Amino acid sequence: MEKLKELIQIVSKNKVKNINIIGLEHNYNSLVQRLYSGIQEGTFETDEAAAKELYNSSPNSTNYKKLKYVLEKRLLNTLFFIDVNRPTFNEYQRAYYSCYKDWAAIKMLIGRGGRHTSVQLAERVFPQAKKFELTEITLDLARFLKRHYSIFEGNKKKYDYYDKLVIHYKKIFEAELLAEEYLEKIGIDYAKSRASNKTQLKKAEIYATELELLGKTIKSNKFHLLKFEILIIRYEIINDYQKVVLICNEAIKFFRSNKYLNSAFNEWNFSNKQLSHYILLKDFEGGKKIVTNCSHLVPVGKHNWYVTLELYLLLCLHTKNYQLTYDLFCQAIYNKGYSTLPPSTKEMWTIYEAFIYYLLKIEQIDPKKVKHKDGVKQYRYGKFINNVPTYSKDKRGVHISILIIQILFFLYQKKHDNIIDRIDALEKYSYRYLKNDETFRSNCFIKMLVLLPKCNFHPKQFEIKTAKYLKKLNSKQIGLTYQSNEFEIIPYEELWKFVHQMLMTNKKTNILVN
Repeated sequence: MEKLKELIQIVSKNKVKNINIIGLEHNYNSLVQRLYSGIQEGTFETDEAAAKELYNSSPNSTNYKKLKYVLEKRLLNTLFFIDVNRPTFNEYQRAYYSCYKDWAAIKMLIGRGGRHTSVQLAERVFPQAKKFELTEITLDLARFLKRHYSIFEGNKKKYDYYDKLVIHYKKIFEAELLAEEYLEKIGIDYAKSRASNKTQLKKAEIYATELELLGKTIKSNKFHLLKFEILIIRYEIINDYQKVVLICNEAIKFFRSNKYLNSAFNEWNFSNKQLSHYILLKDFEGGKKIVTNCSHLVPVGKHNWYVTLELYLLLCLHTKNYQLTYDLFCQAIYNKGYSTLPPSTKEMWTIYEAFIYYLLKIEQIDPKKVKHKDGVKQYRYGKFINNVPTYSKDKRGVHISILIIQILFFLYQKKHDNIIDRIDALEKYSYRYLKNDETFRSNCFIKMLVLLPKCNFHPKQFEIKTAKYLKKLNSKQIGLTYQSNEFEIIPYEELWKFVHQMLMTNKKTNILVN
């Protein structure tokens, strides 16, 4: 009863008149609730749309800015009331959110003089934090309890117990911080440039060696997660993708060994890393096996399911399994989860649709063999062209893919004048953005396309004039992801073949060229 009295006294002194959270709003027509609902339901895609509807003003108006601030504060308050017992949370997620919420409560109780209640809560939270390896919380609670049992209670037995735990978890926490520091140091260089760099490689080798040695004594989920990430970067730098696949296998084996540590997500994460490297290795069977093995790790139709499906689709495109690509695309767009995807993700699937439609047109896909009953609906190419400026503005590699598919469509439609009109823009784009090693392959392929008018759209001339660029393409490996500056939905070597074949077809059918 004494602890309850202490807690009630603290809360009663400092309670607010009402709880400002989202979800308990009595007036559902209030401006705060309307802004919340509008954003949640997709009615308000921009600040301009919301400000216009709610205040008939611009987003810079004082009233609208205040409204956004109030909503933000309520959403932050609501975080503490999220029901973690819902079936959508796994055991690790429930422990994570519960422990951090209780840790915040302990800090507030200490600040308000609720020592007895905070000690009781700390002793209840400590085993959970320890079990799920929440090192920061575990160390902080051990320090707090150690201090309490020494200064306030003089309990030597409990003091010694928590003192040993502080020493133990301090070592683990320092190892985790070191791994974080190393990943950040190598990551900041790797994010700027993925081109092979001797200094970057040396740094990665030193960090990886040190962490592998430290990992023999440190049994921490977070530490090993960071260690595996650094090992992967080490071998990505030298394009040893087969080694990356083996490291991912090690990581998956490690995370499977502990059922408490969000193992399903970590296994899925490293399975996807494997899959992305099977794309680069053009190993369809290896990638297919990964997709099969991790199919049980994420619910169908959820965001992570789409991530894996997208990688599988790219694997099919890079290994010429175009028929399966069509079926995977149908699975994606006809699943009810597609409508819940963020706009940027939908944009990528729209771009994939353009390439798939192109493959249909050049008869690389047989629509009669499609497994999905609906298939791809009539493709609106004009709409895609008109919307190009809105697609993935911050992803230069994706923008290159859009420019390329435009030219391929024009060539298929025999609209050579349109290609000629685009050549100047292509050359300027190439000169402005595609000058370094990271965009080497894209630069080569765009220079090939630029040669089309100069070759008078003649297949033999095109073959001769592009030979040197084709050789350069074959000497350089494909980029990793569309987060990088170079991203190939279909390898450029294959696109070159399609271009050459279309030129041959045009010649055979006596199509007049410019």
